[in-house]
Amino acid sequence: MSQVLPQGHLIVRGRRDSDLEACERLVQATHLHDRYPAYLGDSARSFLCHPGAHSAWVAELGNTIIGHIALHPATSKTVMKLTCDRLHVTAGQIGVVARLLVSPQQRGQGAGRRLLTAAATQAQALRLCPVLDVDVNLTAAITLYERAGWQRIGETRINLPDGTSLHEAVYALNPTPATT
Repeated sequence: MSQVLPQGHLIVRGRRDSDLEACERLVQATHLHDRYPAYLGDSARSFLCHPGAHSAWVAELGNTIIGHIALHPATSKTVMKLTCDRLHVTAGQIGVVARLLVSPQQRGQGAGRRLLTAAATQAQALRLCPVLDVDVNLTAAITLYERAGWQRIGETRINLPDGTSLHEAVYALNPTPATT
């Protein structure tokens, strides 16, 4: 699912192994600027390379990676439970949009929205309900999600491996509960 435009324009394409070093720098820059991710785990690479991920994409401007996103089969247990309860779906019907990062210096050029679209489109192609969770303090990210049509379906707390917890808002795209 690549959209290739002339050099100098923003493209969204599948992430390659050769992109990981640039993506790691993006994680570090976003963490310093926004405190996201709140918890990196062992390394920026382990944060990016989630076992079992469906797909991952990058946004590239010219020859520079300015954004990243992934589609995962699951997230924290509390978010999964809330999502299943609110949308009346099983965990296997959820596609979690995760690891959205946009370079702080390159925001406002549409990379975040294009990355969200790529991940949500893939989730829907896999017949999964696209959902995401976000720290309620990340207001710029929340504004992006809501402007892109995502709807808040609830809030919960998640516990991080370092002992801290986050207050998370949970969003779904087209959150029509499944009928049984």
